[in-house]
Amino acid sequence: MGKTLFWYIFRDLLKVFLLASGGIAGIMSFGALLRPLTQRGLDGWQVAQMLGYFLPAMTNYSWPVAALFATTFVYGRLAADNELTACRAAGISYGKLMMPGVVLGVTVCMLSLIFGWYVVPGSFLRAERVIYSNFARIVANEIERTQRISFDSGGNKLTVFANRAVVVQEQVGDKVEQSVQLENAAIVTYLKSSDPNAPSVPDEFYLARIATAVITMPNEKNGEVQLMARLTDGAKVPRPRDDREKAPIQAQIRTAQFGPYPLPSPVRETARFMDGERLLEIRAMPEKAQRVARNVNELVRADQQRAFFEELKAELTDSDRTVTLNGRADSFTITSGSKEPRMRGDRLEITAGDADSPGVSFKQTRGLAPIEGLARQITVRVFPDSAAKRLTLEFDFQDAFIWVGGQRTERQNLARTIELDMSKEIDELALTRATEYLQADWVREKSKARLLGDLTRTQNQVEAEMWGRFSFALSCLVLVLVGATIGMMFKSGNFVSAFAVSTIPAIVAIMLIMTGQHVAESVPREISGAFHNPLNMGLTLLGSGNVAVLVTGFVIFLKLRRT
Repeated sequence: MGKTLFWYIFRDLLKVFLLASGGIAGIMSFGALLRPLTQRGLDGWQVAQMLGYFLPAMTNYSWPVAALFATTFVYGRLAADNELTACRAAGISYGKLMMPGVVLGVTVCMLSLIFGWYVVPGSFLRAERVIYSNFARIVANEIERTQRISFDSGGNKLTVFANRAVVVQEQVGDKVEQSVQLENAAIVTYLKSSDPNAPSVPDEFYLARIATAVITMPNEKNGEVQLMARLTDGAKVPRPRDDREKAPIQAQIRTAQFGPYPLPSPVRETARFMDGERLLEIRAMPEKAQRVARNVNELVRADQQRAFFEELKAELTDSDRTVTLNGRADSFTITSGSKEPRMRGDRLEITAGDADSPGVSFKQTRGLAPIEGLARQITVRVFPDSAAKRLTLEFDFQDAFIWVGGQRTERQNLARTIELDMSKEIDELALTRATEYLQADWVREKSKARLLGDLTRTQNQVEAEMWGRFSFALSCLVLVLVGATIGMMFKSGNFVSAFAVSTIPAIVAIMLIMTGQHVAESVPREISGAFHNPLNMGLTLLGSGNVAVLVTGFVIFLKLRRT
């Protein structure tokens, strides 16, 4: 085959390929933009950014179809204009005539592999970050639209209600703190349940005339969002801690702060957002994946809470039954009575005496508003923050008498918070591996089943994504070969017939790749007992698309040679 004929065919292939790829990529980019545009209310600059990020990704996705269409059209035109017959009469074989298509297919295959390995994941991740860059604006829009917004972080559910929401501080540059002012706000936390299908049971209600929600975005690529609310005229209404109580607690506990409360990152880490190096990293150590890390962090926090409460409980049950907590800005001294403190879930209850004779003494010796008094019960909650190496303690003083100027106030409920430096022993618990928690005796079976499910699902997603990108790139070459054969056989020399003929193998190849990925990722949320991993079945389906199309093309090619 001479150079003149080669470049004559290759130029036509390249021209049609570029035109088809550009058109398909543009349509797909605008299609991908519709959902975030209608649901998130993007501004003009965000729309322009997202189009810029979507275009490289959609260009890669358009290449197999564009390459198939180009070869089907160009070789079909050659056959329809009898140029193919002339070449055959000159002794040029079908194999040589297909060489320009093979060169195009190999080139597009390599480019697709490079784009899929590096460019596409980064483009999708940047587009997702554009959507959620101003998390405060999203929260405010949702509350303005429905007067509520809900979050669920590993079973820790939270709902925020408000009549009105106004963004006070938006995302600017690399600033990690955003804030929303809520009017007539109510924040509801729910009891954590091991059954995801069980109805949510409210745990605590925080009420405020004005609540300023401060949202701390993560600094790292994949991390947690922290929510803290400053309450003006705030109060907290806890539910009964004892299931035998028939009536809820009517008294309100005055409070000025809610949280910090961990929220799931709005930018979810999925396999399609990971570049090649990240996929290999997660493949070697699944614990570094966001889903698994979130589950492990939840267990780490529970482990740190348990360790701190055990230390606190030990000090409150020794000879003097007194503990002093020296915080960064406050200092609390608590002396318990004869009744031993008890743990209830994520709380430590220090109780002494009864409602008519409070017997737990407390004293705040440092801080803006030092207090001293007695309480019937003190409920302690702790919020570990391993990144900042601190513990935030929240005290609820129930049925308490406060001494002010030597005079005792009326019985009341109130709340105080204090920040402590995390001890070395508690800080080192953050290094615990996922496999260690799977063997820990104190971890519930439900939590172990959920952790094992997250580990398996992450491994399957990484394997399916890696093989999916390779199969997608290979389909560029396979579809080129099949397109050239179909074009020469059916003489599809116009755009309509070429498009109609070329859609069938493209749909078969792409649909089987997508089906294989979905099958491989079909892992239940919790794994316990007998479980059949669908990874092998998914990978088989994933590769069968190219095999089926290639076999079909080979059969057509043999028939073409006999014609």
